[in-house]
Amino acid sequence: MDEEIVDNSDGEETTENDLPSFDKELKRFIDHITSLAVTLKISMEAISTSFEATLETLKEFEKENIIFKEIDGEKTLLVKADSAKRFEELNKQLRSYGLAHKTIPRSYIMSLISQYDAFLGRLLRVIFLTKPELLNSSDRKLTFSQLVDFDAVKDAKEFILEKEIESVLRKSHTEHFQWMENKFKMKLTKDLSIWSDFVEVTERRNLFVHTGGIVSSQYLNVCKKHDVFLDSLKAGEEVDVSEEYFENAYDVIYEIGYKLAHVLWRKFIPDDLEKADRNLISIGYDTLYEEDYKLTKMIFNFATQTIKKHGSDEDRRIMVINRALAYKWSGNDEKTKNIIQQEDWSATRARFRMAEAVLLDNFETAYKIMREISGNENELGREEYRQWPLFKVIKKEEKFREIFEEVFDEPYNKIEQEETILSDDAISNDMLTLEEEVISE
Repeated sequence: MDEEIVDNSDGEETTENDLPSFDKELKRFIDHITSLAVTLKISMEAISTSFEATLETLKEFEKENIIFKEIDGEKTLLVKADSAKRFEELNKQLRSYGLAHKTIPRSYIMSLISQYDAFLGRLLRVIFLTKPELLNSSDRKLTFSQLVDFDAVKDAKEFILEKEIESVLRKSHTEHFQWMENKFKMKLTKDLSIWSDFVEVTERRNLFVHTGGIVSSQYLNVCKKHDVFLDSLKAGEEVDVSEEYFENAYDVIYEIGYKLAHVLWRKFIPDDLEKADRNLISIGYDTLYEEDYKLTKMIFNFATQTIKKHGSDEDRRIMVINRALAYKWSGNDEKTKNIIQQEDWSATRARFRMAEAVLLDNFETAYKIMREISGNENELGREEYRQWPLFKVIKKEEKFREIFEEVFDEPYNKIEQEETILSDDAISNDMLTLEEEVISE
């Protein structure tokens, strides 16, 4: 499909793909914070592995080079003169790994909030570009010397836009929401169950930046104001980031960003419901496929219970099915049944009737529908049978595989191997070396 050419009213043309959008910014935000969640685990595993390896090396080193001797009634450690440097190196490595185990998770919390802040700035940019009249009340002023520096009116507009967004981002995270609620005439934190968690995470980030993790009176006051449960935490104590804490912080920032984007998107571009729904379904399917059922439930609960308008009934039903799947595969069959039975699926497409049957464990009905639609890949294609999480359990049944082969004239576990030819330049020396090592073993 050809890109639509957009007139930006300044005599220049740009493609629609070049313009900022809620869709692109939300996907970009999720990609970035997900990369943090993934790489933190890798980093911590690497640190732990290196610490254990260095500790073992130190133990072996001590056997040959360390003597414990009692001097003046005290146990003293003696190191061979020519081994002292190596001993200090090993101890320094252990101290570094120990500190990294503490500081790296803190840095990831700071990066998580930085990604959110950048995302918020980009969301505001999308809104102001979509509704430029919102800047009419801005008190931004240009001096004559500033004005003459601009080559065109659009440059002056960009300057004012940037300054307006900067002024918002300089506020605290709670003030961001107060500003948006006032500016956009809408409630954003009402009934938001994770609000107190969001406040605590952003305030803890401030501790890591400004006090090295030492609890301040400001942290305590802000948290108390927003009903954050702090147990017996006192000023002067130190807070850290456990694996559980980071996982919860990630979920909180994900939820805040996701919900904020969709609420603002649907308010400022109400005619864009179909695109907004497709974005929502795509993001939710990714978490479902990755078996992150906590986030999937959050996404589709919001999509079906909070959001009241959708681009089409078919998209809404897809959301209902994916919501039910999240509860199904997290072990809540009763909730799944309740979700599915609230809808009438009898007059819907075969793929929806299939979903109803599988979610309610009516496998015989599902087999009947498989034969009914036969090889109609507009309803359900072979790869959907293989990849869609709906079939997570039923595809293990022998009868399912027999009917699949009957319908598509190929085995369910068909493996297609394509020959791939790589040029010598495409294979690095490092890869060749690694391959030689593996072969030699």
